[in-house]
Parts: sequence; structure tokens; C-alpha cells
Amino acid sequence: MVEDMLDARKVVTDRLRRAGHDVVGEASGPADAVAHYRVLRPDVCAIDVAMEDLAGVAAMRRIMEVDPDARVIACTRAGEDVNVIAAIRSGARDVVATMLRLEHAMEEIDHELHGTGPPSRRRALPA
Repeated sequence: MVEDMLDARKVVTDRLRRAGHDVVGEASGPADAVAHYRVLRPDVCAIDVAMEDLAGVAAMRRIMEVDPDARVIACTRAGEDVNVIAAIRSGARDVVATMLRLEHAMEEIDHELHGTGPPSRRRALPA
């Protein structure tokens, strides 16, 4: 989970753990995210794309450079975010309004982890 706000990161990671997922790493910005991704190679990476100065989108782009097949879910704090288009163009599998519909974010992470067949096409999902 890549999120610059510690409280928000804690909410999402705690919820993932309660849902039975192993959270293998947390990062507060792009440099940490890429360094962690290189070492940990998580099955799914959730990134807050609403971080200041497009830091979340930058992290996503750098992770996709490291691993073009990375499964990245872009998370926003609002249903509509100027970074959504940039996230999709950067390779996000899904875009979800994490804080508004945390359950929806969990469903998308589950889908990426347990879905059958080839990875789904990139798409934006409504909040």
C-alpha cells in the first residue's frame, strides 16, 4: 500500500489484514514504493494517486517500468479526481475511491488476487 497519509494507510492495511490478505509492505512515497516493489514483488499494489505533486502517479509509472505486468490499483480519496486519467494511462488495472467505498477497493483487490483467467483489461470503476 502506497499512501502518504499514515492514518489512511493504516485504515486500508488494517482492513486488508482483516480480510485475510498479507500486506507485505507499506510506502509513503514514490521512492519507497519502487524500492519495496523491487524487493517484495507483491501480487497487487494499491497506490494513492491523489498524493501531492502527482507522487502516486509517478510511483505507478516507475513500478510499471520495473514490471510492465504489475497489478496496480489506483486509489483516490474522492469519486472524481484529476489524477484518474493519468493513473489509467500509467497502467492502473482499476481506479477506486478508497476512502468513500473501502469495500469496493477490497473487492477489486480480491478480484486481482483471485480472479481466474488472464488479467482483466484496464478500466476505471465508478465510486
